Amino acid sequence: MELTKIFAILCLLYAVMMFFSAFVKSPGMIKLVKMKFGKNSSDKKAINIMLITGVVMLIASIILFIV
Repeated sequence: MELTKIFAILCLLYAVMMFFSAFVKSPGMIKLVKMKFGKNSSDKKAINIMLITGVVMLIASIILFIV
């Protein structure tokens, strides 16, 4: 298996984890995102950051699968 395919699978798994955490509203992940991007941010902003990260990683995995 090529290295790009392995990275594509890892990006896909990370995207799935972000989507799952955003839709389930996992308190642990929301706390981690808030610590990273500022404690004054709301839960909704943290969930939006997780969704955007999931979309970016999904796009990256699709590009890596194509390459």
